[in-house]
Amino acid sequence: MIRFFLTFALVLSAAVADDTVSKKTKSTKAKKTEPKAIVANVIPKDAVLGADGSYHATDKSGKKWVYKNTPFGVAKAEERPPVDTTPVQEMTKVTIVGDVAKFERPSPFGVSKWEKKVADLTPDEKKIVENQKAKQN
Repeated sequence: MIRFFLTFALVLSAAVADDTVSKKTKSTKAKKTEPKAIVANVIPKDAVLGADGSYHATDKSGKKWVYKNTPFGVAKAEERPPVDTTPVQEMTKVTIVGDVAKFERPSPFGVSKWEKKVADLTPDEKKIVENQKAKQN
């Protein structure tokens, strides 16, 4: 009886092993595709050298690209419009009503608003008030 079970287990393990071998050979045959060639970024011949050492070029579809030399090769990025560098003091609007100053400043989360008494203003807030008065005159 023990011989029967041993023989059965041996036959069963051989069948399972044969099945896994056939699955492996099928999957390896299907996966043998040619890898895509990696193309390194190259600075185009028509690129214009910028003041900061980067190269600017436009492709056939009209997209503007920036190329920079790095220790790891040439980096390519889409050119973006310049960021607004207006000082925060110039973006802040002040309205003085009686002895209260009302401030409004745009922020990434919407308009930021706050109020303070004119006597309690910080030096930065006083500069904002003075600059706005100078612009109005």
